Amino acid sequence: DFWRELRRKGLGHRFRLVIGDGRMNLPRTQETFPDTRGRGDRHAAARGDVPVWVLNVNVIKDGVAKDLERAERGPGFVHIPAWGGEDFARELAAETRGPKGWVGKSGVRNETWDLHVYNRAATIIIGAERITWAAPPSWAVVPEAARIGGATATKASARAERAAALARGINEG
Repeated sequence: DFWRELRRKGLGHRFRLVIGDGRMNLPRTQETFPDTRGRGDRHAAARGDVPVWVLNVNVIKDGVAKDLERAERGPGFVHIPAWGGEDFARELAAETRGPKGWVGKSGVRNETWDLHVYNRAATIIIGAERITWAAPPSWAVVPEAARIGGATATKASARAERAAALARGINEG
């Protein structure tokens, strides 16, 4: 009903409904239109008119973890914000990779990790991974004022080292 109201207002294209799925044989993202009419085991009446993106969370999380390991700036490098403190780092390391997929550590919040994964899924859905940076679309152009340089680059490098150390901790369990 929420998405249908957005669609009625002409805003449906600005919002995505997502659900995670841990099966490894799925694509990283897949748009579906669930239809549960006629199924007595469902409480929601999905009519096949609402797009829901199914996310292969294990594969996406594998990619995010690898990118967190990157120490050199470039494609896939994760920029850790200056305000990202210990809680931020702890939440990024809230899950570990087991033989059947990613598992949360008991009692550890994981919102930062989950948001990073959802943002990765969004980049896949909007096609940001396929941008030709020599001629990016207008929405992907970084304003000159936002570019990192000088003393800020040193801080970014320090954060990159911190992220790489954090990623090593994630992957070592």
